[in-house]
Amino acid sequence: MDETQPLPFELREASADYAIHDGTVTRSPRSFFLDWIIDGVPMRESIDNARDLVTPLNRSWLESVPKAVDVLTGRTPEADLEPGRVGILLCVVCGEIDVSAALSVRATTVVWSDLRWEGQDSVYPVEGVPPALTFERVAYEHALEGAYERVASLPYDEPEHTVRRFLWPWQWGWKLPPRR
Repeated sequence: MDETQPLPFELREASADYAIHDGTVTRSPRSFFLDWIIDGVPMRESIDNARDLVTPLNRSWLESVPKAVDVLTGRTPEADLEPGRVGILLCVVCGEIDVSAALSVRATTVVWSDLRWEGQDSVYPVEGVPPALTFERVAYEHALEGAYERVASLPYDEPEHTVRRFLWPWQWGWKLPPRR
């Protein structure tokens, strides 16, 4: 594959299931997001151990989608990474960056290069992907410009994604025994 030849880039609706153990209750929310489709293939399928990751364009984090678009288009730096890098795949549970890329926005192209796993103790390259992914800038920015509206239209079950709340006994139907 020619690294300088622009690849088709699009966003497609996707979901990821995960489990949260909350005391004696296990919840299994489904996270809905827009997935990176590069040359017709979801990026998560091209990277080993990335199927359970999501993109920053996630319904669970709707309020941060506009900032994520600004970061991915190079208008705003990524706060949690060194300058010039962007988070492209995140943990489905907590939203921490798991895979990042060096972002280069050029006159006619956008390039993601030097993809790497971002661990707490170590950083290492992502295997199985080309050293650089080049996209036509107009198509890339066009795909991202309507991201907020598309993400807002995805399903979202608030109680499944928030911490279990304490209920008082009368809220779950308990009543005092009748007086004698």
